Amino acid sequence: MLKAKILFVGPCESGKTVLANFLTESSDITEYNPTQGVRILEFENPHVTSNNKGTACEFELWDCGGDPKFESCWPALMKDSHGVVIIFNADIPSHHQLSV
Repeated sequence: MLKAKILFVGPCESGKTVLANFLTESSDITEYNPTQGVRILEFENPHVTSNNKGTACEFELWDCGGDPKFESCWPALMKDSHGVVIIFNADIPSHHQLSV
């Protein structure tokens, strides 16, 4: 089975948790509550194609807290990751100045 560690990073209130919940079909959070540190969600997709053959993949989505006090932790959390998704809200002007 393939394994993938994917981080979601970006500023507060950008939608990282909403996207992580959607992708993992989790609905345990209904009101805004800033992520403290990191929240790890795990799920499997039995239909991933690799080298022209189907196989299952186990995903870890790391929903990283967007508060500036956690940004210095992001490089350590990225260790051994397979991808990083930078998420921001284009409707919030301060998000246009994101620097990762």
